[in-house]
Amino acid sequence: MRKPSTRVSCSPSAPWVPTAWHGLSRANKPTKLNTFLQQDQPDKVTPAPGPGPAPGPAPMPPPVLRVLRLGRVSFLEALELQRFHSERLKQRPDSDWTLLLCQHPPVYTVGLRTEPYPDRELRVLRQTGAEVHKADRGGLITFHGPGQLMCYPIVHLGALKQGVRWYVSQLEKAVMEVCSGFGVRANTSPHTGVWVGDTKICAMGIRVSRRVTSHGLALNCDVDLSWFDHIVPCGLRGLGVTSLSRETQRQVGVEEAELPLLHALGHAFNCEVRD
Repeated sequence: MRKPSTRVSCSPSAPWVPTAWHGLSRANKPTKLNTFLQQDQPDKVTPAPGPGPAPGPAPMPPPVLRVLRLGRVSFLEALELQRFHSERLKQRPDSDWTLLLCQHPPVYTVGLRTEPYPDRELRVLRQTGAEVHKADRGGLITFHGPGQLMCYPIVHLGALKQGVRWYVSQLEKAVMEVCSGFGVRANTSPHTGVWVGDTKICAMGIRVSRRVTSHGLALNCDVDLSWFDHIVPCGLRGLGVTSLSRETQRQVGVEEAELPLLHALGHAFNCEVRD
């Protein structure tokens, strides 16, 4: 039996719409324009991250302090070596620094302030068997001899961007660190150098020329302190001298104090010590 055909009205009054669209508001119903725009919309691309802040300059490597162990040499020999390395550093400020470690035969040295020690008194000192020399450093008269660790740093203060007072203060701090390692409580005072109470354990006298240092410090280890009886050390009346051996009540030789001093100087000047 033949089924009746179904007729769909296409009159303008009843437009045909897909069944899935029923129930949608007019605003939500898709249009040809919306469909076209959606198809033509490019895929969203996540932008690549930017290069970020430019890296800063690489940190400068620490200065190198090369150690020269001279053993026992005369004061004048050590002075010539200081002048040689000092001139080299002035001509080549970027070159390595130098540290001279040594001991001297008995010698009295007089700094630039020579008023209290005229030549006639220096001649008397020569009768003790010690040499006597005038030096181009600061300070007055002092004694150097066996059992005393002589330390002559040749460094460029321009590289450290520091002045003379800071430099002397760092030397004093380094020596106090050494003394502390031996159980000796040392201190500074209004007078240059390192002290244990009112007795000096380390004398200092330096020279700075074109920001390059020379001369340095003398740390009393097991030196014969009777040599100081012939002078007023550093021109300071009423004050005495002492040594690591006296303060610790045992013999502390120069060799025992060298390595602690090198470590302390490395800390004080933030440099790489190459022994």
